Amino acid sequence: MHLPGYGLLYHYTSATAAVESILPTGQLRLGLFEFTNDPRESKRWYLSASVAEGVDFEPEALESMSETADRLLRRSVKLACFTEDALPRNELDYVSGRGFGHSRLWSHYAGNHSGVCIGFDRAALLAALTDQLEACGPNFHAPVDYVEDPSPPYAATHVDVEKADEFGVDAVIAASVERHWRELFFTKDLDWASEHEYRWVVLTEDPAPIFVDVSKCVRLVVAGDSFPATRLPSVRHAARSMANVEIATLKYMNGRPHLLPLPAGPADSGRPYRRSGDRTVRTQALVAAEREAMSARADGEHYAAPALAVLLDGLNRCVKRLETLDAVVVNLHETGYAAVPLKERQRAAGVARGDVVYSGGRMCVVENQPQYSFTFVASVAAQALTEKRLRLHAVIEMEGWLESGNEQQELWRGRSEVTAPQDPAKHAVELSTELEQRLDEALSVYDLARRAAPTATTP
Repeated sequence: MHLPGYGLLYHYTSATAAVESILPTGQLRLGLFEFTNDPRESKRWYLSASVAEGVDFEPEALESMSETADRLLRRSVKLACFTEDALPRNELDYVSGRGFGHSRLWSHYAGNHSGVCIGFDRAALLAALTDQLEACGPNFHAPVDYVEDPSPPYAATHVDVEKADEFGVDAVIAASVERHWRELFFTKDLDWASEHEYRWVVLTEDPAPIFVDVSKCVRLVVAGDSFPATRLPSVRHAARSMANVEIATLKYMNGRPHLLPLPAGPADSGRPYRRSGDRTVRTQALVAAEREAMSARADGEHYAAPALAVLLDGLNRCVKRLETLDAVVVNLHETGYAAVPLKERQRAAGVARGDVVYSGGRMCVVENQPQYSFTFVASVAAQALTEKRLRLHAVIEMEGWLESGNEQQELWRGRSEVTAPQDPAKHAVELSTELEQRLDEALSVYDLARRAAPTATTP
């Protein structure tokens, strides 16, 4: 698979967030600063204060000011987090280090490798966020700095009480943010350096969530090694609705990650089909073909009924003869399946070359005892074809159940096809008569075969 270039920013997320929110809607939700997994950002910040001589200030007031400062500095911050590319570690491990290839990020932010990593075009993403977040409040974006001491700078969390009394503690904090935003929101401990994070921060006290449209920025969607297969169609469908998006999966082989094309799913594989058009067009054509077939079947059944009645009368007389055999069980089945050769059986509705609109019949099965030793079958069928044609079938066959495999033998077959007969029943009389005439000859062959079989019951 062609590796993506280095102009992307990556966002790791769960399978649910990807397939139910980000990919289908094209929107990314900014998270809360206080809900990150870095305790520097999720735990409370405390304020210090200085009081000039002669200024009236109760020590208890510091707790209230500190609570206000923490809300403005930390709990009113929303952010979008991304990962930048780093150089691969070596020529063999060409994925680790890339923005989509961090095992730690897959584990922490993408459901322990069951989620998704989305790659955004960097320039397009930054332009989209700049345009959409301008009205939300003060906002900043930059790569994160990783340092040995990530604690907020003293100057950013210290308040001069006189200034607070004059301008308000919120104004003092806001001015501090203007000066120290990078140290406050873009600084983390060295332990997090492997994340190569790039983030966008928005300061707002509005509790409503912020969504940004990133649908035109997505370039790559990578499913994790443990991504649920049942959700792959959702990923494919969402990606197809966006332009210039490549889909891949990250698989680990002998400990190394490899970026591979996403396996073709049920919607993209299977047997080829002849009909053109999208699924909706093909489904409509199938429904119309089935409706037409049902109507043609009703007409064909009515047309073939007189001929089929004659064939069934003849078969019933054969059944009475077969029921006089010793050591057998006789069963009658409402199907003429055995009587019709494979190439002449009714095709599915709408299938090309299918000229049979109705097929009906009956089959008599004689089971020698013990069962599954020798079987004798007599069957008849009548088929109504297109253009008021009629095709009639009758067959006698037997089958021996052998350890080496069943051996089937056709003892007699009769067939008649006529075009628009005036009297369909008339054409069935001849075939029915021949069936009855051939029965005794076929039974002689069957009787000799079943008595000679080692497992046969000797009357």
